[in-house]
Amino acid sequence: MNVVSVVTALIIGLSVTLIVIGLGSIRSDDQVKVRLAEYGLRGSSLTDLELERSFWARVVKPSLQRLARRLASLAPQATLARTRKQLELAGNPGGMRALDFIGIRALAAVGTAVLMFVVISGLAHSVGAGLLLGLLLGALGYMLPTLWLGGRVRSRKTEILRSLPDALDLLTISVEAGLGFDAALAKVVEKWDNALTQEFARVLAEIRVGKLRREALRDMAERVEVPELKSFVAAVIQA
Repeated sequence: MNVVSVVTALIIGLSVTLIVIGLGSIRSDDQVKVRLAEYGLRGSSLTDLELERSFWARVVKPSLQRLARRLASLAPQATLARTRKQLELAGNPGGMRALDFIGIRALAAVGTAVLMFVVISGLAHSVGAGLLLGLLLGALGYMLPTLWLGGRVRSRKTEILRSLPDALDLLTISVEAGLGFDAALAKVVEKWDNALTQEFARVLAEIRVGKLRREALRDMAERVEVPELKSFVAAVIQA
């Protein structure tokens, strides 16, 4: 295996690892609930329960998460807003926040750059080559989470587009059978579990807490950015 193959494998492996670390951090609220349930159901002390966790889970992972958030806090507001929008388009996978994602990108860049500098400097016996390639590959490490997120956005839009015809058919049939629009929408939500029906469920939840139907539908169309769904929403609002 040549040097290029080794370096490529290392950068991909490191970046994927850092992405997984970041994705693992975004369910902290659920983890807290699970841990509290454990404390309530078991007689072990807090210290015993904590020590049952691996060194990775107790020390390494939280340290990396704190470092990622610290790096993310340096990001401009425009970057935060843009990232927040992309995450929304992707359906906020795992409840990920903009700071979480930016932290993952920063950590992937820094971690990859440092590792590549050490590896390449050792293999090539050249600090200059290690520094140059470390910076270049660090930039690639920074881009990989963005490529992953872009793929999630495209995948979700495709899923919504493919689900739309069947959803509209059932919605039409339900309305013609005498159901109100909200009840018909609830029927669609009960029938399927996909990205589109998750958005419909959010619309119904917002209506229940007092948001106007047209506003909830318009907000959904803006969140999703699927032209066909926007056309449907426009037709419903006009009707």
